[in-house]
Amino acid sequence: MAAQKTAAVSGIRSWLCSYVQLISFFRAVASTDLVSMAEDDHGQFLTLKRILEPHVGQLKQKVILDIGCGRLFPMTLLLHSCGNSATGIDTAYIGLDAPFAKRWWKSWVTGGFYGFAREAFLDLSRGHQRYYRTLQDLVDFPLVFKGLDVRLMNAEKLELPDNSVDVGVSIDVLEHISDVGKAVAELNRVLKPRGIAYVRIHLFSSISGGHHPQWADPEKVPPWAHLRGKGHTLPVRLNRLRREEYLSLFEQQFGILQVLEIDKGVGQDLLTPEISSELQQYSEEELLTTFIGLVVGKPGS
Repeated sequence: MAAQKTAAVSGIRSWLCSYVQLISFFRAVASTDLVSMAEDDHGQFLTLKRILEPHVGQLKQKVILDIGCGRLFPMTLLLHSCGNSATGIDTAYIGLDAPFAKRWWKSWVTGGFYGFAREAFLDLSRGHQRYYRTLQDLVDFPLVFKGLDVRLMNAEKLELPDNSVDVGVSIDVLEHISDVGKAVAELNRVLKPRGIAYVRIHLFSSISGGHHPQWADPEKVPPWAHLRGKGHTLPVRLNRLRREEYLSLFEQQFGILQVLEIDKGVGQDLLTPEISSELQQYSEEELLTTFIGLVVGKPGS
């Protein structure tokens, strides 16, 4: 009887936890500011050009691979629209021209309930249209959807020929990949000799590295809860690699041309002496740096 009671209590707690997470997810989706998202993505595109063009020349007429393009595929679309042969890949089903029913079903298969719910919400709220209208207003060239190449593909097994890509791009994706070493090796394989890649990585050690949608509110999520064992459940798959581990994996395959530390100092006001002591295995620089950006080159004659 006691065992049955314990099991029942455990089941109720599990259900309540799932229910709270579900409500939190829907609130996060419903409150997504797609206009701001488009503005941020446009800013990423300008940053991408600023970082890459000193190494590859004008970002036009290049064969470009966008690893982890996302359901809205902004970098793939912008790179394609300004005159490149751009291919975007993702493990989430995108289905550019597929009917709603097929896209929703495929989103369920590849992304589970949350993938399905996000896709359905964007469709029903006409979120895609708002997003692309805003993006179009920000650029001085027409967005071209015709001929856009977006594929369902895993970065750990790229279905592309050897030495076929001029430029590789990946924005905030590698932290979600299980076998980063294999993905880096695959990127090396498909890049042409002397090809260049830019990779931005959201560091797990940063205050937002646990990807909780409410990480910026310390009353709801304790600072660095994902590192401190404060009951934080990771909402997405994260490999938890640290800065030096990423650098080591890239150094095995590429020459590292540039290391950028991006959004430094985030969480400075929340890093108390008590938290620093609790997380003494991490340096202050690790805890306060949100992203690193790597520009890497494939050796070649």
